[in-house]
Amino acid sequence: MLPVNSHGQTRARRPSRRPLTVDVAGRFLIETLRGVRREAGDVSAASLERSVDRGTLTVRPPSVERRRYLALCERAWLHWTRDALDRVSQLSLNQTTVGAFTPTEITRPSHASEAAVRCRLHDRLLQAIVEPHQRPSWTWQLEAARHVHASTEKALRAGAAVETWTPEDVQTLCGGVDAAADALVAAMLAGFVNDSPREFVATIAAITCADLRP
Repeated sequence: MLPVNSHGQTRARRPSRRPLTVDVAGRFLIETLRGVRREAGDVSAASLERSVDRGTLTVRPPSVERRRYLALCERAWLHWTRDALDRVSQLSLNQTTVGAFTPTEITRPSHASEAAVRCRLHDRLLQAIVEPHQRPSWTWQLEAARHVHASTEKALRAGAAVETWTPEDVQTLCGGVDAAADALVAAMLAGFVNDSPREFVATIAAITCADLRP
């Protein structure tokens, strides 16, 4: 039934409005702080928030925000998943990964797609290398590492899916930013990231510096 106004006349419902763009840096900041506050408390979130100057964060045109999103994916892929994989392999095999992760940069949706496939393979590798050496004390480390990989893969697949800039694409990227924030929170809380405030600042910088990418 359509809504009726005070004069007994029906009023058509307004179509739901979807965001026309996504503030990648701003949303990432908010969702990361929200995750830290939920998992570690207000003090930890406040400490992390003080490390970032919110005044430097501005919304850019869609083409720039898409580059920013891919830069966020690149950070998650090259840093957080590697940190997680290295920590677990160090515990179980006493060794870490060697050589560069490929793709070595994520500047196009095709790069994000390739990284998503490799991220899934690394998640399977985590399970394979830990099972023969399973110890109760490692369970949470393995779960955290797989969480980092699953969230990063979700973010990468969102980046791979966006070729244009429709309202549906914006919704997809919003979910991807949230997944990336979730990956960083998991990496920080598990101790995969050595200096959480420094990594948080570096990630925001990587996002905003994507403005300079061609």
